Amino acid sequence: MKRGCYFTLVASACAMEAGFIALAALGNFSQNVAEFTGVFLGTSLFYLLSCFAITRWDVTERARSRVMVLIWVCGLLFRITVLPLSSELSEDLNRYRWHGKIQAAGENPYIAVPEDPRVAYLRDATWPRISRKDLPSVYGPVVEWVFAGWYRVAAWAQPDALRQVWWFKLPFALTEIGVALAVSWLPPPPGNRGPGY
Repeated sequence: MKRGCYFTLVASACAMEAGFIALAALGNFSQNVAEFTGVFLGTSLFYLLSCFAITRWDVTERARSRVMVLIWVCGLLFRITVLPLSSELSEDLNRYRWHGKIQAAGENPYIAVPEDPRVAYLRDATWPRISRKDLPSVYGPVVEWVFAGWYRVAAWAQPDALRQVWWFKLPFALTEIGVALAVSWLPPPPGNRGPGY
């Protein structure tokens, strides 16, 4: 693998990190939609460039290890950079927390919809941010167990309801890292030259 290949990867990684830092600097995404879209698309182009380039290069076993370390370091850095960001552009985390909260109160998320008067006593500052209050859960039981367990963790760690929502990023970030580890341990397909295999 030539030195220019590493330079391309590192340059793309630096551009992506700069994009993530710019997103963090934007603050309220809902008030800066055009800026958010431009930065996000620009960052995505560098990601696509990296993916395209890395699948086209011949990689020796020795170079493969170095490239995998670079990918892991950059991937973790990117996630650390964006982890503190708020979830303004998605209502999903509010819904996840709601499902966890009603289960902690002994309610069934497949029956008790958010607008149900029977669970009105559970409404808090996050309730207005929950979308489709007329729908029950569409998630499987394992995911609902995660919501229930993680709600207890979030409520223990952070008493503020609005700040608890951020905590629901963590199980998904950990799941993503776990999946990436599992994929990196897969044996290489015959004839594949990419560094991830």
